[in-house]
Amino acid sequence: MRLARPRRNVPRTLAAALSGGAIALTACGATQTHTSGKPIPASTAATTGVPTSGGPARTGTAEPPTTSTPRTTAVPPTAPVPGVGGWCSTGDLEITAAEHVSPSADSRLFAVHFAGRAATRCTIGGTLSDVTFAAQDGSRLDVEIGGGQPQDYTEISVGDGREAVVYLRTAPDSGAGLPAATVSFSLPGKGTKGPFVTVAWPAPFDGPLSVTNLMEPVG
Repeated sequence: MRLARPRRNVPRTLAAALSGGAIALTACGATQTHTSGKPIPASTAATTGVPTSGGPARTGTAEPPTTSTPRTTAVPPTAPVPGVGGWCSTGDLEITAAEHVSPSADSRLFAVHFAGRAATRCTIGGTLSDVTFAAQDGSRLDVEIGGGQPQDYTEISVGDGREAVVYLRTAPDSGAGLPAATVSFSLPGKGTKGPFVTVAWPAPFDGPLSVTNLMEPVG
């Protein structure tokens, strides 16, 4: 007996898309102080009177005022936060594959979801390349892969609850589908090919596959 697989609902509007970042200190002059009845000559320089314990004041030339330079602490520059406003790469994304409820009775619908990791905001768009499927033992499966209708290039902002998605349509389940366990592909880069990644695939399927560009989720 074949067990029913849980699927996500996707509205019929998807069918068309799938077809075919100093203070200055001033010394005060001291008052002359007398000891033993003899006057003390005044110095031509400013003097200070510093009383001593039980004795006469000591006199002398005042030292010039000093100023100090405040210390400053260097603040290191703030390091850039990965994935904020830039182009998405593998370190920015949580990538998963799932089967959805198809809007058409004559096909099955799968999707690869690209969600941002915590505190990630980045942009991605374009087409997945080098798409391959493999069985549980790692052996490569021969799957014919094509595109749907011609699509406009779109860049999607990922993060803050938003994600990008690629939809894949296959033939109805015949009961003898290819035993796919993983799907691998190259992410699109900004003007170049991005990293190659592998994610778990949810179920066997019958080929061929029609694959959309990266787009915002439908429904």
